[in-house]
Amino acid sequence: MKLNWGTVALVVALIVIIVGGVLLNSQQQAASTPTPQPTEAVVRLFDALDSTRGVRLLVRDNLTGDSTVLTRDPSFQWAVETASGATVPTENRTVDQLTVPSLISSFVSLSSTNSFAPEAALESFGLSNPTHTVELQTDDGGVYVLHIGEKNVAGNRYFAVLESTPGSGAPAPTAAPTEVVPTLDPSVAQTPTTEPTAAPTVEPTETNTPRPTDAPTETPVPTATAVVSLAEAAMIYLVPADAIDSLIALLGEPPYLPLPPTSTPLPPTANPFSEVEQTATAEAEMQSLIDMLTATADAAVILTATPEATAEPAVSTAEATPAAASTAEATTAPATATPRASVTPAATATP
Repeated sequence: MKLNWGTVALVVALIVIIVGGVLLNSQQQAASTPTPQPTEAVVRLFDALDSTRGVRLLVRDNLTGDSTVLTRDPSFQWAVETASGATVPTENRTVDQLTVPSLISSFVSLSSTNSFAPEAALESFGLSNPTHTVELQTDDGGVYVLHIGEKNVAGNRYFAVLESTPGSGAPAPTAAPTEVVPTLDPSVAQTPTTEPTAAPTVEPTETNTPRPTDAPTETPVPTATAVVSLAEAAMIYLVPADAIDSLIALLGEPPYLPLPPTSTPLPPTANPFSEVEQTATAEAEMQSLIDMLTATADAAVILTATPEATAEPAVSTAEATPAAASTAEATTAPATATPRASVTPAATATP
C-alpha cells in the first residue's frame, strides 16, 4: 500500500494543534487561580496588650479536658485555681510568684513571621479541632484566646488561630488597696467619713406552698468534655514552638516552687558471712556470755563470804572448833600417862 504523504502531514498537523490548545488552556486556568503566598512580615499577635493586666490564665488540653488555671488576687499574688492534669504533688504547694508573670509576658509577646489566609480545610493544619487552647483574661474585661493546632514540617512552629476580645481600656490598678491609718498630727487634715447606715431588713413571711408529690428523680447523665471546633478562620499564624511548649507544660507541672530535698536512706550493707557462719558465731557468742555470767556469779559469792570469815580475831585451833579440842586432849593423854623416871639418891658413905 502506497502511503499518501499529504494525508500523513495533515494528521501530524492536527495532533500538534490539539496538544497546543490543551497546553494553552491549562496555562490560562493556572493564571486565573492565584496561589496564596504566606506573609513574611513579623506580626505581633496581641498588639498593645500589657502583660501586667492579666488576671487569669487558662491552659486546656482539648483532647482530655485537663486544664490548669492561674488567678491573681487584688494584692497581685498568683494562685493555682485548677490543676486537673498535674503529674506532681499539688497539696500545700507555694506558687512561684516570679515564674507566672514571666509566662504571661511570653504569651502576650507572641509574634509570627508567617501568616496566611487558609485555602485548604482547617483540618489540614490540625485546627478544625485544636489540640490545646490558651486564654488570658485582663482586669478590664479583655479575653485573648489562642487555639493551637499541629506543628509544621520542620517541627519548630505551630499553626494557630487567634480570637481576641479587647478590654474596655480602663486604668489598671497600680497596687493593692491599703488601709488608711488615722494620725494625731493636727497639721494633717483628715477627711471625715460617714458610716453607711444599715438598711432595714424585711423578714420574709411564710407562705403555704403546696408540697410537690414524690416523683422519680432522674439521674443526671455526665456529658462529654466539650471539644473546641473551628469551622473557618480568617488567618492562620505560625508561632514559635518553644514558647507554646512552655505554656503547655503547665498542664503537668504548675508553676510551684521546688519541694525541699528529702534525705535518701542508704541501702543496707550485705552481710559477708554465710548463714552457717552466722549461726556458729551466734552460738559461740551465747556460750561466751553464759561463761562470763557464771564466773561473775562465783566471784560475787566468794566476795560475799570472805568478810564474814575474817571479821573476828584469830583464835587458836583448839578454841575455834570442839573437834580440834577433843583431838588435842587425845593427843596429850598418853604423854601424862608415861611415868617419869625417879632419881635414886646416892648412897651415903658410912663412917
